[in-house]
Amino acid sequence: MANVERKIEDSNIFIADFFNASPKGELGLMEYPYFALSKSDTKVFRYEHPKNGTWIEIAPSMHGRATIYDKDMLLYCTGQIAQAMNKKESVSRHVRVTAHDYLTATRRGTSGKDYDALHSSLARLRGTTFKTNLHDMGGREVFGLIDEAELITDEAGRMKYIDVVLGRRMFEAIIEGNILTYNEDYFFLGPNERRAYELARKHCGSQARWHMSIEPFHRKFGSRSPLTRFRRILIDLAENDRVPDYSLEIDPMADLVVVRRKQR
Repeated sequence: MANVERKIEDSNIFIADFFNASPKGELGLMEYPYFALSKSDTKVFRYEHPKNGTWIEIAPSMHGRATIYDKDMLLYCTGQIAQAMNKKESVSRHVRVTAHDYLTATRRGTSGKDYDALHSSLARLRGTTFKTNLHDMGGREVFGLIDEAELITDEAGRMKYIDVVLGRRMFEAIIEGNILTYNEDYFFLGPNERRAYELARKHCGSQARWHMSIEPFHRKFGSRSPLTRFRRILIDLAENDRVPDYSLEIDPMADLVVVRRKQR
């Protein structure tokens, strides 16, 4: 961590300073279970598609596996870059975020422990490694979500900025427009509600209804819970009905998760 505030010397730094930018998620990161639902999930995770042979293997670093809460930094940066692109401004995968703005926008606190937690979050994002055959017609790829990050303090030792260099694949997906806007209430949700929202947003979208069999939904969800326990999680999600924009129903006879777009 730097001890003093630096002057911006890199002309390629994108300054993320849009206060009204909506959070946005990259489609692939919504589709597949890239992120752990718990900080205690520190083992290698593997997802395999049951029919087409595609797979993802996710390996944590010594700092742990990137969690669905750590993903908030990516949602924030993606929203900021998309807003700049809409305004025809130059963007870069080197993003400078004002720490207080980020904590406020993602509904975190702004105490010392909240600032300290950013260091661990960025370490998990930086250290988690992904191997997959999803993207390159049978080839294999190894990548990360961010290439580096730095927390920058002022002369009094107060954290002021977060510099994040997004991974190449992540940045290209944003530039190509492979993103969707999130409801800002997403940041108030627990991990299972967040993951349910992502899958509903990705697959149901603006449709009135979408459904999937529970067993493949379980794999796509990324839950470590056994299938019997996961069915209980789905029932709780349906009964609590806290997922923004969508309601979940369980059809026990057909063994389906049914997602419906809520009427506004």
